[in-house]
Amino acid sequence: MRMTIKTGDMAIFFTNVNRQMGLAGHSHFALVNCTYAHAVDDKLLGFPVFENTIRALHDEILRVTKKPFRDHTNELVAKVIWDTVDQFKNPFTAEWSDADFKLVRIELKVRGVRDAIGHSDSFATYVLER
Repeated sequence: MRMTIKTGDMAIFFTNVNRQMGLAGHSHFALVNCTYAHAVDDKLLGFPVFENTIRALHDEILRVTKKPFRDHTNELVAKVIWDTVDQFKNPFTAEWSDADFKLVRIELKVRGVRDAIGHSDSFATYVLER
């Protein structure tokens, strides 16, 4: 059995220049969810979802999405967020849990609005999984 804990929704705002599709720089509101798995044992401890642990995670995602992404599709932005979160050593998790948890999924839910570029008035969710 595998148990997972899904954190989020963490709101972000990012700007990307999507040269692959010929799109000029534009910005998006998005929601990020991170899912962590852990071995199910007698302790049943996973990722500690507390204010300081989630704030540290959210701050790290905000740090990496602060500057515009050049030559990035939304899929590549999702990959940057995955790499960032996967490598991030949260300074507060040990305070709450000694469990062994591992990032297994990222969801980047990007909000589109009808605009001159041709975006739809909807969300598109980009999912990366291990």
